Amino acid sequence: MPVLEEGKNLNDVLLYEGPNAISRSNIALNETELGTVVNSAGNKVKVDGTETPAGIVVGKDMVVDYHCIVSKKNLVWPATMSQQNIDTTLSKLSTMGIKAR
Repeated sequence: MPVLEEGKNLNDVLLYEGPNAISRSNIALNETELGTVVNSAGNKVKVDGTETPAGIVVGKDMVVDYHCIVSKKNLVWPATMSQQNIDTTLSKLSTMGIKAR
């Protein structure tokens, strides 16, 4: 009998957000996978960690970019991104009001 695996859902990524959708913003996205950390152009952040992230994908053309807590283990990064650059990007997210736990 085949095993059915449930895909990632919003509760896997977004642990807390501010009331009345204060944490969410609309942005034209090229990336649609929940938990992807994106730049202002809607693409995955660069692997060198030099750019400022715009938010984390939580829906179609929707990111959280302020006053929220996300699951660090469920964030989606470029495959070649180093741990140092991930830490730098997480620090930048923290200054935006996004805590990764």
